[in-house]
Amino acid sequence: MRLIKKLDIFILKKFLQLFAGSFFVCLFIFMMQFTWRYVDDLIGKGLTLDVLAQFFWYMSLTLTPTSLPLAVLLASLITFGNMSESLELLSIKAAGVSLLRAMAPLIVFCSLITAVSFLFQNRIAPEAQKKLTSLIISMRQNNPAVEIPEGVFYGGVPNVNLYVQRKAQDNSGMLYQVIIYKTDQGFEQAQIVLADSARLEMSKDKQHLTLDLWAGEMFENLQGGYNAAAIANEPYDRETFQYKRIIIDFDANFNMVDADMLRGAASTKSMAVINHDLDSIRTSLDSMGRKHYSETVERLLPLATDKKEDGRRKTKADFDTFVSHLEAAQLQTSQAAAGNSIRQMHMEFQWRKDVSKDTLYYMRLHQREWHQKITLSLACLLFFFIGAPLGAVIGKGGLGTSAVISVIIFILYYIVNTSGMKMGRQGTIPMWMGMWASTAIMLPCGAWITYQSNRDKINININFSQIWKKIKALFRWPPYRKPLKTSDRDGWSLWSMMKTAKTKATSLWPPRWPRKRQ
Repeated sequence: MRLIKKLDIFILKKFLQLFAGSFFVCLFIFMMQFTWRYVDDLIGKGLTLDVLAQFFWYMSLTLTPTSLPLAVLLASLITFGNMSESLELLSIKAAGVSLLRAMAPLIVFCSLITAVSFLFQNRIAPEAQKKLTSLIISMRQNNPAVEIPEGVFYGGVPNVNLYVQRKAQDNSGMLYQVIIYKTDQGFEQAQIVLADSARLEMSKDKQHLTLDLWAGEMFENLQGGYNAAAIANEPYDRETFQYKRIIIDFDANFNMVDADMLRGAASTKSMAVINHDLDSIRTSLDSMGRKHYSETVERLLPLATDKKEDGRRKTKADFDTFVSHLEAAQLQTSQAAAGNSIRQMHMEFQWRKDVSKDTLYYMRLHQREWHQKITLSLACLLFFFIGAPLGAVIGKGGLGTSAVISVIIFILYYIVNTSGMKMGRQGTIPMWMGMWASTAIMLPCGAWITYQSNRDKINININFSQIWKKIKALFRWPPYRKPLKTSDRDGWSLWSMMKTAKTKATSLWPPRWPRKRQ
């Protein structure tokens, strides 16, 4: 008996074509959303095409695991929706093939996608995340291109604020009515330069800016410090010039940050490394807790006790008696020393608390990445068991209905997953509970929908045009009222209805019998 039949090949061809298109569409949407988050780091930095290509390439690799579940959901909805709408699924069932048997080749394929997604997240995605993060940090640290606006102070050049009232329109680079505030030697020795005209150019090695000034003055503070009372008598140096050149350090080259600096981030590690680091973090927390406990016990146990030969404890001196023999100055000094000791102890305990809290947070980040590699991979298979039966039951093919349903389901999944992840990261609930909450909700839903649709117990008929008409009717004002007919207008009010009934009753009573013919 053949394991792969023509029906399996037929369904696989339909699904693979839609899955490829759905995957690239979903990946493009996620990439646009990710790019919008970092648009400020891309615009105005003078980045070359190879840097932008690296950014989009590593971004696509990191977003691939997130795009796969949504692509599976959308492709399964469209595939089985098209088959149900064109009565192909009905013909398959009439031939004695159940819906679950028709889904069998796609179940195998989605299981392979789940395995590939897990391996991708465990091996390729961490390196891509490391490269992408280092690239983003490098773009943020890169000095922006010098594009000086008119009429405002421009602070894009390090340690220099530049004001230009007007720029030349012939692209000659000439600036007019220039004010420069330099703080490269510190704020205490700030320099103010006024010039009638200037021209700003970049050096060939893109390491310096050359500023040529004409017809201006330069003021420099000669005495360090700032005294508001004597600011009018502050000595300064004044220089008048017809031409002056100022060289400003400005590195416009793109310098890549070393990616090995990000090895400690949890998102850049595989599961084996995460397990090793989790063991190290737990061991460090245990040793830290034991050390803090022993030090606290030694400092807080009463020290004014000793042991007699018979094993009983006795107090060295009664506290009240000891205080009564102290002078006022000694008592005040002792109280101040005790207060300082308590404050120091409180600060030390607060520091230990912050260190332990940061270590726990770092451990929870590793736990989140460990669980996410599994849950995000299983989402591919679970979304298929939700999308395929829904597509068969709804019976609507095409991109419109399937896209709406896919987006709604994915948004619900994303909300539950993100909420659980945040609660686990904050320590409100265990991390495994927060990360597996979405899977625990999707698994019974997918099993129930698959079981009921396989037995033809679910019949959903969605007509979006009728739903949209009803929604518009709810929000329409003034409300639409069908015009009344003439007969309806006569009987509109209760009084007219009663009057009409009385007239008809009077005309019928007493009864009039027909006369006999003579």
